[in-house]
Amino acid sequence: MYARPGSKLEQSEDIQLEELYSKLKRYCRFLSQNDWDSEDLAHEAFRKALEHYELNVNITPALLKKIAHNLWLDQLKKRSREVLGAIPESIIEQHECSKDIKEYLAKLTSKQSVIFTLKESFKYQISEIAEIFQMSETAVKAILHRAKKRLKTISSDENLPLLQEYAINDYG
Repeated sequence: MYARPGSKLEQSEDIQLEELYSKLKRYCRFLSQNDWDSEDLAHEAFRKALEHYELNVNITPALLKKIAHNLWLDQLKKRSREVLGAIPESIIEQHECSKDIKEYLAKLTSKQSVIFTLKESFKYQISEIAEIFQMSETAVKAILHRAKKRLKTISSDENLPLLQEYAINDYG
């Protein structure tokens, strides 16, 4: 239904939107426990709802809460990958190995090297990598497979057990 600008119908739609957004902001504040994140979360959830659903028919407070909840879980997952503070000694010990690994990664194509690093070092999901490179998940899996196969060949030629172990593991 189309509302003329300034009509009572348009005003009631505006009030309805404001009420939905207000409720969503309160819920996002409850989820995130801070104002900055709650504002961003509410805005993003509302944007997604408007992008994918019809305003008067399908957008309900429950739908908005579900979208916000899923967005919040995604943010928490991404934040869990971030490391803050002092560098643990185990990472410092791995630095010696990282020089060798860098040399072997240099023997891969640049795309193989980046995708392999995102998947194995930074623990990105296949779907996230596919989105970054704007390619299918199958293509990402194929590139990962070729990279691991190449690393396995290189490590067996040069007799490096650490790299052999790492390249043999297939995390999909």
